[in-house]
Amino acid sequence: MKHFLCLAILALAGWSVSSAHGAPPNKPGNNGVPGLKAEIESLQTQLAETESELADTQSDLAVADAELAALEAELAAIRAELAGIRAELAATEAELVAERRRFRIPRTGQDACWDATSKDPDNPHFTVHCDLTGQDGDARAGLVPPNVRFTDNDDGSVTDNFTGL
Repeated sequence: MKHFLCLAILALAGWSVSSAHGAPPNKPGNNGVPGLKAEIESLQTQLAETESELADTQSDLAVADAELAALEAELAAIRAELAGIRAELAATEAELVAERRRFRIPRTGQDACWDATSKDPDNPHFTVHCDLTGQDGDARAGLVPPNVRFTDNDDGSVTDNFTGL
């Protein structure tokens, strides 16, 4: 019986050792090595998909960077053109100011308007209000003369500040 008991103990110990080498202990939520291998494969698949998405995104970024560089170059050209146009406008405005000083058209000074012929020899026309008549007194065309119209040049000549003569 002693031999039988020893033999039974050795058999149980041998069976325990052999089953321990074959697979990890079965615990809930732990699938052991096969579960880990499956998880590794799943993660590798996800990694490959993510790397593919990254490559696509990098390609899209390269295209966007090229478009941005082209747009920035176009913007720089437009800004340079705008600067040239602004300089041309400033020169034209300065030229216009100079021309206005040179070629002034004086106002007529007309501030009265007439309607019909009068029979009064001292006042041959009836004077009327000038608004909306279209006559000179209504239009008051021309420019207002400068405050100081004439300048003595101290050399026997006078300059008309309005006409430049």
